[in-house]
Amino acid sequence: MISKVYEWLRAADLQPDDQMVTTRTKAVEDLEKKIREAKDYGLLLGTVTVAVGGCERLGEKSPAFGTILGCVRTQSPAFPSAIAENGLHLRMICCLGLGELLTSNDDGEPDNEELMVASLLVPGLGLKPSEAGRHLDKVFDELGGVARANLQKQAVSLRERVDLDWKDFDGLKATATDPPTFNQQLLPALKDLIKGLQKQQELDREELEVMWWLYNGYSERLRKQIKSATTALAAVAIGCELADRVALPATVGLSELVIQAAVRERPAAQIKAKPIEKIVSELGETGRRLLLPAEDHVRKFVQVTATQFPLTWLCLRLEESHGTSGWEAELLTKTGLTSDRELSPGELAAQVFSERQAQRVYCSLVRATA
Repeated sequence: MISKVYEWLRAADLQPDDQMVTTRTKAVEDLEKKIREAKDYGLLLGTVTVAVGGCERLGEKSPAFGTILGCVRTQSPAFPSAIAENGLHLRMICCLGLGELLTSNDDGEPDNEELMVASLLVPGLGLKPSEAGRHLDKVFDELGGVARANLQKQAVSLRERVDLDWKDFDGLKATATDPPTFNQQLLPALKDLIKGLQKQQELDREELEVMWWLYNGYSERLRKQIKSATTALAAVAIGCELADRVALPATVGLSELVIQAAVRERPAAQIKAKPIEKIVSELGETGRRLLLPAEDHVRKFVQVTATQFPLTWLCLRLEESHGTSGWEAELLTKTGLTSDRELSPGELAAQVFSERQAQRVYCSLVRATA
């Protein structure tokens, strides 16, 4: 998002001069490079946390904060280190760095860093309340759009149907009279062919499972028809169960199906938006458990990244406290959301769907690098 440096910096400084634009551009490029070259996801996750929730969510003692600050100070040595003075500037650097990471790889295949960043930004910005500042909300709207576009690009690429490549397999005919060479070439040719068949079978299975689930309208987790559940409970079940059935990441079309399923066959009175406090009450213990991560390391991640997983964090908080009251103040502190924030069934299902996908992405990528 180098092209947006001037516009996005205006959220921190209404009139950034040429020198500031130049130094911050280099800082953004440096941050993106460091994220891509890092041996783990620590810097990436810290950068997302700052972009969505601000530097205060990360803290000045965080290694990621030190790296982000260092990217700016390399270009501007006099840049202040205190969050109270530089927090908004660093936040815009993080937004720009993530935007650049999601848009600078147009000619190459999407990588794990892009998948992780986009998957976390979509739920993190999904319910994000408006913030004070003349240009902040526009920055977040544009960054969210970039994240969704990147996920759509990856989703389409993943599901692209290609003809099976029979060239290597057909080439075995030339070595049929040379058994040692034939045997040496047979296994790689068979493996490539089977991989192609397996990919097509996985894509077919995803389509069948999603469409069959929507057609039946039966929740295995609730053990009953979706239409017999309360509106909020149905929305959470739909978001969770469909997110668990899709290949990552999901297409925009699948997200739209989730929203439509949440309001299907519901009278107008049932699809009105409700405040979070009422949704929580309607979900009960059974509904709250639907969104809880199964893996302990994902639970721990959610606990410290509430801004990216606001609903998951709330369900986890209520689960661990056995529904103890007083969560309203914590929700505001941790996520910026108020308990009277209203969500329609479609909005609720879409947010749950994106949070569950982000859980799965984090779990798979962190496990793969552990």
